[in-house]
Amino acid sequence: MYVALAVCCLAVFFSWLASIRRFRYGLFVSFFILGIFSALRYDFGTDYLTYVADFKYNESITFSTIIFDLEFTKEQGWAFFMKCFSPLGYIVFFGLLSVFICNTYYRLIKRYVPREYYWFATSIYVFNFNLFILQQSMIGQSFVMAICVNIFMKIDKLCTKNESVSTCSISKQSQIVVYGQSKKLQNTLPQRNINLDQILPIIGLLFVITTLHMSSVVMIPFLLLCFLPMQNDKLLGITMGILVIIAWVSSSFTQSLFQQFMVINVVSEYSDKYLMEDGMKFGIRRVFEYFPFILSIFYLCNDKIIEKRRQLVFMSMVSFVILPFASIMLLIARLAYYFDIFSIAAFPLVYQNIKIGFIRKCLIGLMLAINIYMWFYLITNDEWDGKFLEYRTFFSIL
Repeated sequence: MYVALAVCCLAVFFSWLASIRRFRYGLFVSFFILGIFSALRYDFGTDYLTYVADFKYNESITFSTIIFDLEFTKEQGWAFFMKCFSPLGYIVFFGLLSVFICNTYYRLIKRYVPREYYWFATSIYVFNFNLFILQQSMIGQSFVMAICVNIFMKIDKLCTKNESVSTCSISKQSQIVVYGQSKKLQNTLPQRNINLDQILPIIGLLFVITTLHMSSVVMIPFLLLCFLPMQNDKLLGITMGILVIIAWVSSSFTQSLFQQFMVINVVSEYSDKYLMEDGMKFGIRRVFEYFPFILSIFYLCNDKIIEKRRQLVFMSMVSFVILPFASIMLLIARLAYYFDIFSIAAFPLVYQNIKIGFIRKCLIGLMLAINIYMWFYLITNDEWDGKFLEYRTFFSIL
């Protein structure tokens, strides 16, 4: 635990130096340190050795077995991916995944977060237990989450590159152009002339990630929606708020409904592993944890915010809608992680939008205090069987 805490604090420190312009490469050093921590780890987290066993099993079988054996009908792509790297060994394989993941979030912050908030974005990543620390255990999903973030940035880059303000319509020449619903909208909405040959690789990649981790299917509609310009942002923000209220009110009913749904083999298999023993309580801490969501609603209602930032904030808000159902089983909470990861870049933008400096600093401090408290609470929780308390490197087994 102390090694993990020291690494997290160092990462925030160097990103803070970058924020105050004392060290130009501070953010890079922060994620370099996090990458080293991740790449060298061994048996850190509850699922690590399970992934090691899966990797060794895939070493002993052939590609044809993976492709044609019914045993691999679920997450076949992940088994195939591990088999491709089997000559390098699981240590190198996990190390390469760690480098890819840390590089992804470094670029996410670099692309969207203002320099003065680098430290805030880094602190969200390292002190939100469900992000950096838990990712050391859920290796497969962490990899797919990073791919989803890369897809989001790729879509944003394509839309920004091919964007102009004019009347929107659908082109007949192998182009997809998003259209407005009124003359007023048509005069203001950005036109996106995106070739089909630019979209098809992304659609293909979305299909691939579902074979890497089944839960990633939840991201497909949301990532595809990123091709569309956001309209009626105020209505969207209010709708998200209403959905959260409905989600909390209906979570008990959904839990009883889910218990009947668990008869399906695939769901039953996951529920046995990820079923929650006790529900989530809506206390004062939970109210504070929803402050970023409330601020995000106001952020969406701000007409001066550029569109690509609105989409980023919207993605992070989806996790708050899913969170009430996490009391059913941990698998649903894991679906929220796909959207929670966008908070790394979204929350600094949302808090930056608060005009009164004193209130902004107090709310940032409150959020960090809750994250750090929960970090210590969860890392020492008996639920993990002490798997996050001791940091070991692979040198201990060589």
